Amino acid sequence: MRRADQLSLDEIDTLYRSVLARPIDAQARTYYGDRAGSPATRREILHALAGSPEFAALPEDARVAARGRHPEIAEFERHGAIHWFHSMEFPDGGRTSGIKPLATLKREAEAIFRHGVGGKSVLDIGAWDGFFSFEAERRGASRVLSTDWFCWGGPGWGTKAGYDHAHRRLSSRCESLEVDLFGLNPQAHGTFDVVLFLGVLYHLKDPLGGLEWAAAMSHDRIVVETATSLNRQKAPAMRFLPSGSLNGDPTNFFAPNVACIVAMLRDAGFARFEALRNPVIPMLRGAVADLRGGNSRHVVIAWR
Repeated sequence: MRRADQLSLDEIDTLYRSVLARPIDAQARTYYGDRAGSPATRREILHALAGSPEFAALPEDARVAARGRHPEIAEFERHGAIHWFHSMEFPDGGRTSGIKPLATLKREAEAIFRHGVGGKSVLDIGAWDGFFSFEAERRGASRVLSTDWFCWGGPGWGTKAGYDHAHRRLSSRCESLEVDLFGLNPQAHGTFDVVLFLGVLYHLKDPLGGLEWAAAMSHDRIVVETATSLNRQKAPAMRFLPSGSLNGDPTNFFAPNVACIVAMLRDAGFARFEALRNPVIPMLRGAVADLRGGNSRHVVIAWR
């Protein structure tokens, strides 16, 4: 049942426009409105917006004006030293309010872990705040290694503070390693039963090389979640995303279609595949849509 303090989708649209001075798009509406679960509160939405790269990219006068209209933004900047991307919940009942709502993450997890990780070793590449690492542990993984560089120590707007905070609150046994994707090495780090490659592929300037590198870390299964495009084309294809054309993010470079992901994984030595649309992301419309359409996000699971 919806609580009285939860916003309607129209109210979220209005709040988004008030802070970022532009209309909300389909993907942002899903993130902030969370149509898959319970809509967020005003405070949760404003804290997520204040910690977003879109807010950081606004001119200073626009940020000052937004702070004046919404005291919650200044509150976040004073006290929200951790700019959460993943929302989290802890055994003591505490929660964090990240850009991705908790209900969204939980529904994504049902797709990502649909074949289980009980008793298996898991490598989470690009872990960020670590929701999927900790979820793998919760679901019985025997070992979890969380890795990141871009968001932990590189040029990304995130830090490792969220991961470390959640690790302590959860009394987690997950291991962590600050390392770039291309710094991973099977000889140095071993291989894993399951490799999670979630939300990384479309950020790579060399998506084929990156996918091959991630695949080399798995001796059984890999789970790829990514923005996709051109899915109405049967032939393997990949769309180049001009700077800022997807969600205003200049670090989005390529959106492959599902056929392309499967073909690349087959060349990397995988033999069996399963693909499904990300359950909480609608077909995207906007800057990267064209007559061939098929823009969305997908989860592709592959086995050796």
